Amino acid sequence: MLIFNFNKWNQPWFYFFIFFISNCLIAYGFLGLEEKLFIIFYGILLPFVFCLFFQFRNSTSQINSTIKHLFANGDEVFINPTVFPIIAIILLLLTTRFYRLDSIPFWPSKDDGHFGVLGMWLSEKWSWQLLWGECQNEPLILWMLAFYFKWIEPSFFSLRLFSALVSICSVPLGYWAARQFFSKGYSLILTFFLAFNFWALISSRICIGVTMVIPLEYAVFGALGRWLKNLKISNHFQYRDVLVLGILSGLGFYTYAVWPVIFLSISIVVFYQMWKRPQNKIPLLLYGSTAILVSCPILLAHLALNGTTHLRDEFLRQSITGSIENYFQMLFWKGGYCFNGPIWGGAFNPVEGALIFLGTASLMMDFKKRYSQWFFLTGFLFILPGVLSNSVEICHVIQLLPFLCFIAVLGIQTIIASSPSTHHWKRITIMLLAILILNLYHWLGPFQDWKSLPSQQSDWVPIEYFQAYKIIKEKSLQSGPLNVFSEFTLDNYNKTLSIACHPLDALQNSRIDPNTTKWSAVLINKYYVPFLKTRFSHSQWFLLKRDDIRYHSDLALGLIPNDSIKKEELAALKKADHVLRDLNLQLKAKTSPVPWTEIKSLFYESSKSFENDRFLSAVFWEKIAFFDSERLDYGDATQDFERSIRFGYPAANLYYNLEMTLKMSRKEKEAKKILQKAVQAQQKFIFFEPTF
Repeated sequence: MLIFNFNKWNQPWFYFFIFFISNCLIAYGFLGLEEKLFIIFYGILLPFVFCLFFQFRNSTSQINSTIKHLFANGDEVFINPTVFPIIAIILLLLTTRFYRLDSIPFWPSKDDGHFGVLGMWLSEKWSWQLLWGECQNEPLILWMLAFYFKWIEPSFFSLRLFSALVSICSVPLGYWAARQFFSKGYSLILTFFLAFNFWALISSRICIGVTMVIPLEYAVFGALGRWLKNLKISNHFQYRDVLVLGILSGLGFYTYAVWPVIFLSISIVVFYQMWKRPQNKIPLLLYGSTAILVSCPILLAHLALNGTTHLRDEFLRQSITGSIENYFQMLFWKGGYCFNGPIWGGAFNPVEGALIFLGTASLMMDFKKRYSQWFFLTGFLFILPGVLSNSVEICHVIQLLPFLCFIAVLGIQTIIASSPSTHHWKRITIMLLAILILNLYHWLGPFQDWKSLPSQQSDWVPIEYFQAYKIIKEKSLQSGPLNVFSEFTLDNYNKTLSIACHPLDALQNSRIDPNTTKWSAVLINKYYVPFLKTRFSHSQWFLLKRDDIRYHSDLALGLIPNDSIKKEELAALKKADHVLRDLNLQLKAKTSPVPWTEIKSLFYESSKSFENDRFLSAVFWEKIAFFDSERLDYGDATQDFERSIRFGYPAANLYYNLEMTLKMSRKEKEAKKILQKAVQAQQKFIFFEPTF
């Protein structure tokens, strides 16, 4: 009787449900640490061990004897795909990628703006620069955006459309790669996972460098599979296949810093095949030389001065065991680590997680086989950029996500192989629908609530720019294009408003006749409002965000009729905005760290554009003070704020920041006097306080 019960336990469905329930309780339940540890041990680890035990105990079971059907390229044994699921996947793909394209999420992240404005700049003035910005971003996405913006006008919608098109093109590329290895039915299931996992959904609305990794990863593994298939058929190397594989492997280095582990994974297979056939050394040399030749420029750029600064700062400063724990939680149970990662549960929902655990057990059963050993080695390589980094960021393990999707398909195959039936497609359909519903809810629900982000990352999607865009767009619908002055703030990184306003901004868009604009929109620190409202009496002002923290640079938006601005004043504002925009782009393009002397000289060269206007003088010295504060030079920052007040407007934000720098310089008495002036200056703002 006991043996009979044990045999009943030897069912993958049984372990799938245990894993599923355990994942649900950990991911969605409100449990303490002790309860979670209890569930992890008794609901995941112990069942995983039992699952392995029973599979080893029945080494001749149907599960192991039918593993070959996953990799078969002939007739289907368990799944016979029809046209209907293919059409369903295509319709779901197009629906999810285009549904409310310009409103989900409601506003792009500051990284979207970073890549967007650099892509705009590159489309107007080409550069072969390879590393961009303080994070030393690889250039492939910028090159693609540069050509894209030559055909489609930059805008909020076109930026989202670019991401959607990349996401859509990735899916058939993933299916093509899967078909090089797997049967039609399992390739179709894997394509479903690749198309509708959580990252696939969110990456269809973000425009950052890492989104280029996935399609190129599909392409390079597809090329590897095609090469291996031809090698098996003809028993000799096709130089064309090796050449294509080398080009794609080298091109991947232009996507994102995680590509070396993908390249290493591919190279392991190539070198193994060469080792088995030592007489064929020329293809090995062709692959290696092609990959090196293609990737050499970007590798040399990283090896050049400051080329590895960001990488050195990003890695090997955190406990590896703690990092492994955090990444495991982010993948399966707990989000909230990063702005583009999961919020509700993990990156994989409980159904996907249960299938991945089950598939891992099945893969361990075949550990003696070469493909299984390669999968475990590849999984180890793919997780390394994450566990060795200083932060829990989904971009660091992006290469692992398609790998885990395959493991989930292997879990489905394990379930199918354990109970032969003619109705497998019904069970699979129910399972895939559950996965789709959970991922769609996660994406359209909790993930869209920007307030759910960690407090230190909520500025990735600032509400102020969204509010400003709504006001500017409404005014544009009423009165036509505007002059949008968006460079007079201290936010030098987030340029999402510049992207969104490009179609209606005469200052950016060369297709707009500047003489046709009737209004100007000015984005400023809220404490400048009293001075500019007095100066431009017909202006309208809107406070974009309210808080009670006096040191915050809360923004206000002003709408000023152009006929109420003197021509020389408007010309000065346009010139200053152009200078600051150009300076910002130059600084965004440079790899960090940019010497302060270089930054300061760029500002001083343009100082004449700000001298004859008190508002512009205040902005000019405030920006220089900001850079001095960033490098912790509070003595120079104090002098900069004093100049800003003396030559510009005595606004409360300048006094508050001056008081802060005096405190940091340990000049307490002077700081107290300045604080009194700051409070007095703030009273002017309260009197003129705009409404929203």
